[in-house]
Order: sequence, then C-alpha cells, then structure tokens
Amino acid sequence: LASQKPIIYGSNSPFQPIKEAQAGITIDAEDPSQLRDAIIQMFETKLEERLLMGKRGYEYAIQNFDFNKITDKFTKQFLL
Repeated sequence: LASQKPIIYGSNSPFQPIKEAQAGITIDAEDPSQLRDAIIQMFETKLEERLLMGKRGYEYAIQNFDFNKITDKFTKQFLL
C-alpha cells in the first residue's frame, strides 16, 4: 500500500485492506485462475485508474498503519 502501486491481493482472511481501500484487486488465495484473471484485468485497467488505486492504497496505509495513529487508537481504547 505504501508503495503507491495497485495490488493483487490473494487472501481468505476477513482482513481485506485492499478491498477497503479500493487499492487493487482481491482474489481468493491459492486460486490460479483468479490470479490469471486479476493479472489480465489489471493489465487492461487504464493507467489513470491504476494510479488512483495506488494513491488510495497509500492514503489508506497512512490513515491505518501509521505507528503514532495506531498507538493513539490503542491508548484511547484500552487505557482511558
């Protein structure tokens, strides 16, 4: 996300940062046909949209994974 590049994210986890951020394509883990389709879809996506995906991912990372923000959230939730 912080690299500002669109991502193809393969996961079966309920944690879906790429989908939440609209920063790429999310597929089921270990599904080669979905991976193939996602690669083709990403290749066919216009440059402007890929750049926007990267920007959204970066902004999501700054908002959600910044150490200071994480510690502030933790402090507010558990220590106050």
